[in-house]
Amino acid sequence: MKKGKHIVILSILLFILISFAGMIEFTSYSKGADFTSFAKTFRDHLIINRPGDAIVLQIGNHKITREQFDETKISTSDKSDQATYEYIIKSTIRNMVAQDMGIGVGRDEVFKYIGTLKRSYVENPQAMSVLKQKFEELGLEESSFWTSNRTYKIYYDFLLVSKLRSHLRKEIHRANNLSTNYTNEEIHNLVDSELDRLINQKSNEIKIRYFD
Repeated sequence: MKKGKHIVILSILLFILISFAGMIEFTSYSKGADFTSFAKTFRDHLIINRPGDAIVLQIGNHKITREQFDETKISTSDKSDQATYEYIIKSTIRNMVAQDMGIGVGRDEVFKYIGTLKRSYVENPQAMSVLKQKFEELGLEESSFWTSNRTYKIYYDFLLVSKLRSHLRKEIHRANNLSTNYTNEEIHNLVDSELDRLINQKSNEIKIRYFD
């Protein structure tokens, strides 16, 4: 069981590390800035010397910079602009749905989760060996990975979505009086359908703007 847990965690982190290739790391969240203040620091206009700060997409009040867009594009499967726009819009609106329901994730929760994940690797020499090799391949510093804003954002989203799906699962059970005859896959599909419905509903309530 312990070995299986480490394999699952390793797979998750290695997938995330792959998406880091070529990305520019941010400063550490551990220095005190939270996710909200981080989002508000983006400037609303094109800065000639820093084109990465230019806003390319706005979803409601959420602004996406060129740098953010390009980073996300690296991790999409087909690397197209269209796929990147769709991914960013859906993930942003999904987080908005969670927040509308009063579902949130605190900084301490994210730091605790990252700390637990890091300890799992420290306690597993084989996993650490693979991880260090991946860091070298991507040109990343191990210490900066664990404390970077990008890592914080990834796990913030991960924990928020986990809480949202758990909440929807309970609501579906309660509303439909689901019996134990339902398989996990069937319940998973029901949660997917409800989440898609909520995302579509929310998308009709907000304005999405594209900037050239």
